[in-house]
Amino acid sequence: MPTGLTWILLILLAITASQAANPSHLVRNLPGQPQVQFKQYAGHLVVNASAQRAYFYWFFEADHQNQTSQPLALWLSGGPGCSSVGAGAFGEIGPFSVDISGTKLEKRRDAWNKAANLIFLESPHGTGFSYTNTTSDYTIYNDEMTASDNLQFLLEWFRNFPEYSKNEFYLLGESYSGHYIPTLAMKILENNANGKNIINLKGFSLGNAWTDPAHDMRGDVEFYYSHSLIPEQTYNELIQNCDFSTMRPILGGSMNPNCQAASAITNRLISGLSHYNIYKPPCKNGSSITSQSLHTNMLVNAYNPCDDKTESYLNQRSVQASLNLASSGNSTNSWKLCNAKASEYYQASDIIVSMLPLYKSLIQKKLRIWIYSGDADGVVSTLSTRSWIKELNLTSQTPWFAWSHKDKVAGWSQAYNGLTFLTVLGAGHMVPQDKPQQALSLFEHFLKGKVPPAN
Repeated sequence: MPTGLTWILLILLAITASQAANPSHLVRNLPGQPQVQFKQYAGHLVVNASAQRAYFYWFFEADHQNQTSQPLALWLSGGPGCSSVGAGAFGEIGPFSVDISGTKLEKRRDAWNKAANLIFLESPHGTGFSYTNTTSDYTIYNDEMTASDNLQFLLEWFRNFPEYSKNEFYLLGESYSGHYIPTLAMKILENNANGKNIINLKGFSLGNAWTDPAHDMRGDVEFYYSHSLIPEQTYNELIQNCDFSTMRPILGGSMNPNCQAASAITNRLISGLSHYNIYKPPCKNGSSITSQSLHTNMLVNAYNPCDDKTESYLNQRSVQASLNLASSGNSTNSWKLCNAKASEYYQASDIIVSMLPLYKSLIQKKLRIWIYSGDADGVVSTLSTRSWIKELNLTSQTPWFAWSHKDKVAGWSQAYNGLTFLTVLGAGHMVPQDKPQQALSLFEHFLKGKVPPAN
């Protein structure tokens, strides 16, 4: 971790950023990278000087002839504690994926930087290459701290890249970003109300977002039953005996015995499936992704545990040097896809808090809000999301309709006053990974503020 002179230099770089992209963060000679026309920047930015917390980001310019005028978007992966670089950039929407050898990069045909300039932020501290020099921070994680640090990162980033301050800005993510993004959006609006360092936030888009446990957990049970994964008796036992809103195992409490028994049956029956897409085979390497229980399955390792090639690539010293990590002064830059400690120590009462009051406030702010859902996800199911959207009691602007991509049904959608909802047919928890073409089309329509065409 940076100390002494190295830490002072990090702060000075942030203070003295000029009216152009920070040249010290330019990514040069990235090992195994195919030739591209766009630039990349990566490095640490200080989010809390007193605690010496610094977040790692990777920024890709838009692969577009009018790059400077394209929107700017920040992607946050969930977990809590899973890397936006590993899961978001390499696993889903970035311009590169890691080849099977773990040493080279391949171009992604349906990369989202074809439509926007993209920032991938590793948040909170301890995620990926992000760190803190305050040891006690590694046992303190909560939504308020994460949102505050994410806002501070953005303020620092725009100081380093002031040429993007007028671009339309959007927030993107999935899973536990269902907390990260609404809380950050509100922080941005509160910051903008001060009239200084205004961030041009226009809206956000979330996929299979953890939002409200009463809806999310019950919706998963409905999903299991409607897909004939559990019998009617078990379904009835779960509905009648489980208090989904409190998620007692998360809070360290005990479940109703009847709920516990029905949950055990459910966990046994679905143990042979990937919870993240029930139509895909589970990982066979013993990872916890296949052993997550009904009451904890949205936590920890919410990404492909069989994908160790990204970890191999990012732990190469030559790669880390190209990403400007050597200058951080940290000689032990060990990267993992997910940090289990971030999830373990994340404040339990925050994990179970409902985001619906925040949504009601954000909708009043006239932001563009799109919520999409892979309909094969058993972690935050489509039924879960439809349930909490219904509770918002929004006025419909369109009827429920099938939207299309290349003249084929890609999912279903309904637009409301203040929010647009879309499903993605056959996709799981990580929609862009399962349905890359449809996901890019959805993203492009989101940026335009126009629902995809009806089938």
